Amino acid sequence: MSIARNKRPKRLKAEERKQSILRAAAPIIARSGFSGTSVRDIALAAGVSEALLYKHFPSKQALYDQAAVAARESSRFTIQRLATLEPSTESFVLLTYATVSFIVFGFPGRKAHERGTERLVFRSLLEDGEHARSVFAETAAAWMDYVVQSFDAAVAAGDVVAMSVEPAHRFRFVQQMALALRLSHLPPRPAFEYVGSKRELTDQAVLFSLRGLGLTDRALARYFHPQQLQSTLDALFK
Repeated sequence: MSIARNKRPKRLKAEERKQSILRAAAPIIARSGFSGTSVRDIALAAGVSEALLYKHFPSKQALYDQAAVAARESSRFTIQRLATLEPSTESFVLLTYATVSFIVFGFPGRKAHERGTERLVFRSLLEDGEHARSVFAETAAAWMDYVVQSFDAAVAAGDVVAMSVEPAHRFRFVQQMALALRLSHLPPRPAFEYVGSKRELTDQAVLFSLRGLGLTDRALARYFHPQQLQSTLDALFK
């Protein structure tokens, strides 16, 4: 009778190991910040030795930089997908709904271990702001022209009231409001006491944003239907 040999744990390939370290590092850095996180912390979380970690990343800064890049990948894909829509009032309302919803609840397709990386933006703002600036600059480069085109289409259709605020600024105000809403919900108990569910609160924030963006009562009655907007996003990202 042959005796079965003990099987050794399967060794991960170099790229798989590198990605597993990144997955372990991003939420730790997001929680404790760059300066508050040690290489030892990351190595323990990833289940590797410090020597092996340094084999894949020459420094903690290099690891942080790649974790930050990885955190932006899914948001870049999402923005590119939305930018395929025809510019119109309907698209502008959907863009606003998607912006607030994705910032508050996370981008579609983002895996559980990637969700903590969204905290990197807030942590970055408390430190040198480099990652946050990169995120916002990439977002603007990827779709701000399309946002303005959709806004202009809404103006041409008579669906926006005139005001002396640049279209790009109006939309950035929406992003900043959504970021503040997300930040207040990072603790287990939100910083502000609201009535209703998080989903209901988000829908109200979208309506508040559309009012601030200048949409008319007629446009809101025609295009602002949260359940329908959510169904459209579900179909777009299925």
